[in-house]
Amino acid sequence: HNTMCNSRPKPSYRQLSQLPSFQASIKSSLHPTRKSVITSALHNDEINLFHPKKEATVYKAMTVAKLVQSPPNYELIESFLSEVKINNKHVKCALEVSVDNSFLSAFMSNVCEGGEGGLPVFCFDASHSKHPEFSGRHFVFLQKLATNKYISLCYAIVPTEDIMYITWFFYACVRVGVDFTVGVVFVDRGHARAAILLLAKSLHIRVNLKYCTIHIIRNFATKFSFKETDPNVRIAIFRLQSSTSAAEYINHASAIDDEFGIDAMEYLCKNIHPINWVVFANNKNGNEEMKKLPDWVGSNDPYKEGWPAALFGCRSTNGAEGINNALILNEC
Repeated sequence: HNTMCNSRPKPSYRQLSQLPSFQASIKSSLHPTRKSVITSALHNDEINLFHPKKEATVYKAMTVAKLVQSPPNYELIESFLSEVKINNKHVKCALEVSVDNSFLSAFMSNVCEGGEGGLPVFCFDASHSKHPEFSGRHFVFLQKLATNKYISLCYAIVPTEDIMYITWFFYACVRVGVDFTVGVVFVDRGHARAAILLLAKSLHIRVNLKYCTIHIIRNFATKFSFKETDPNVRIAIFRLQSSTSAAEYINHASAIDDEFGIDAMEYLCKNIHPINWVVFANNKNGNEEMKKLPDWVGSNDPYKEGWPAALFGCRSTNGAEGINNALILNEC
């Protein structure tokens, strides 16, 4: 910029909260008001925050700036779990802390609410916390109902999304009564796959993992420079996923080879084992049908621990992502 530039700064709430003058205006009063903080920003940094659309930015920045001065207090999580337990006698809650009494994880289970009308189809997903006082992750574990809706069975709040915490979460699900041997679990996270392998190896807990077709489409589009919404891409991959026999699967794979090239076909057929997402491999005669495929199919997929199980028309983690979107919209 030069001396003739008349542009004005438009900081995000995190950038705003880091300004020394902004932090000083928060410190200057026990109960700083939005008006006093905005006036200070205009006077000291020439940042105009009086526009109505900036209200949310200011309030978030004030919250974050207060946290800089006083470390996060996780006592509210404990009181929240206690309140949930009091109002819902069947819900199981657990809070885990470290030796220095700092927060590690929180877990809630609603398993007994499944049962009637529940199908043996589950979804797991994770999302970033949008609450300014907590930068961790939410884990959700849902069951599909016969009405095509989903019910939340287990939920956790954790500091980070890694193999350790996902393994802990799945083990906690088992401890409260989730039986992974009777159904399938749709996931779209690489860490989840690694955690499931760890569960099988260390605790002998088997999980019948299935991949989300929507995320396969997204990854395919990114890798081969297509638009995710390209109807030709979506139709080709959905047809491959919905194949009801090995012969139909081979036909659809050949069509992908013709339309998108051999690299695209091998990405879908060599890197992803049919047992982890395709209909025919999960039918009752799935194992027999699999024997009709060439040996290279699925050979690059590190996860081949699944077994044939009915998918009940499910092929994505959209149910879990719907819950995550609700958490994000409510800034949880």
